[in-house]
Amino acid sequence: VVNMDHWKPQVFRLEPNATLPGSQGHLNAAVLLQECGMVILADHSGKELRWEPDQLLCYTGQ
Repeated sequence: VVNMDHWKPQVFRLEPNATLPGSQGHLNAAVLLQECGMVILADHSGKELRWEPDQLLCYTGQ
């Protein structure tokens, strides 16, 4: 689970060899928790999501 409170809003796309600031290794899947529900990215879908500082992003990596 990544606390986004200290990061600026930004766009994130899960692609092969994608990484996040502060993460170790590459991402396998990510879930963005939002007030209206959640967005799930898996298997390098290439789908783009935008997070804001008050949201949580959960992810798994290699």
